Parts: sequence; C-alpha cells; structure tokens
Amino acid sequence: MASPEPHQCTQARTGRSLRRACAVAIVLSGTGCADLEQAARQLPQPAAGGGGGIREQREIEMNRRWQDQPLTQLVAELGKPMLTLNIPGGGTPPGFVVVYGEHGSSGCIDAFAVNSGGEPRIRLYYCR
Repeated sequence: MASPEPHQCTQARTGRSLRRACAVAIVLSGTGCADLEQAARQLPQPAAGGGGGIREQREIEMNRRWQDQPLTQLVAELGKPMLTLNIPGGGTPPGFVVVYGEHGSSGCIDAFAVNSGGEPRIRLYYCR
C-alpha cells in the first residue's frame, strides 16, 4: 500500500483542525459568557494518552502569558484568528471569542475569551 502524499497528510490535519475549531465555535456561540468555561469543557477531548498533561500545561502557561493583555498584542504575535465569535447577548462582562488553529505539539485549538469593554483584553485562554 502506497504512503499518502505529504500534501494529503497536511490536508487531513487541516480538516481535523477546522472541524475541531467549528465544534468550539458552535458550543461557544450558543452560550453566554458566564457559561463559556462550562460549555468549552463539555467538548470532546482526545482519548486517554493523548497528551492531557501537555494540554493542561499549555493552558496554564498561555493563561499566565495572555490574561489581561490587549487583544492587539495577541494579534500582533499570533496573527489573525481563524474565527471571531460574538457571545449572544454580549455576555457578562461583554465580550467575544477568538479561535486560532491547532497547536502542533499539544493538539490544543487555541481559543481566547476577550472582554470588549474599552480596549479589548484577553480574559481567558482555553485549550480545546
């Protein structure tokens, strides 16, 4: 059996990342800000042995790095997000979510809850 071409593997990974990002988007767009963390935690997680420790460590490190930082700084460093989602009703505090692609070594889909009052600032990072 022939091995797939490298571009086919890349397309498969991109498709998986996009499907996971869409799952995050669907769950997050249907919840208020107060329910954001609970809804995000209900998303399917990788099977046991899928790097849970790495994922948890990434979430801790990314929250240390990005909490309360301006959104402009995040975009300057990581680029334009794949998705930007409004929170129905605006949330409390008012905000939105930005979703980036899959982080290679951890398997996280990087998602950030952003407060929109005044200068938009990162509220929380989620590894999904």
